[in-house]
Amino acid sequence: MESVMRKVWISLVAVVVLLMTACSQGQGTKLNDIEVSFNGAQAVVPTGQKTLYTVELKDKDGKAIDVEKVYLYMNMNMMNHPTEGTMKRVNPGTYQLELPLAMAGEWYAHVTITEAGVERKVEGFTQQADGDKHMELMKGYHADEQK
Repeated sequence: MESVMRKVWISLVAVVVLLMTACSQGQGTKLNDIEVSFNGAQAVVPTGQKTLYTVELKDKDGKAIDVEKVYLYMNMNMMNHPTEGTMKRVNPGTYQLELPLAMAGEWYAHVTITEAGVERKVEGFTQQADGDKHMELMKGYHADEQK
């Protein structure tokens, strides 16, 4: 009995590994070939005011490319007052969004790109802010809900 259960378990694990391998190929590889650059408006932005952020997408040859969706999420480490929204395409491969930052300090930015239903999150971008704390933004700001 133990031998049969072991064979069933090994077969199940093999099927799961094969499915995971198959699902991780294709569109995911295409998204990994996209170069993502994040540009704040300036080195330090004022708090409480909307600032225009730009994301540019290029293929491995440096040519601008478009995707289904570009989403920008910003927050501070150890804090819970995110500012986020779906970016608008303004030119081939160029997406923009205006967002306010609630308080002074270093904010991190995550850019999520979606193509053919597959998402890729790019981290490691930062933005400095300076100015007063804006209590109305402390619980977060979602640009998509402001319309």
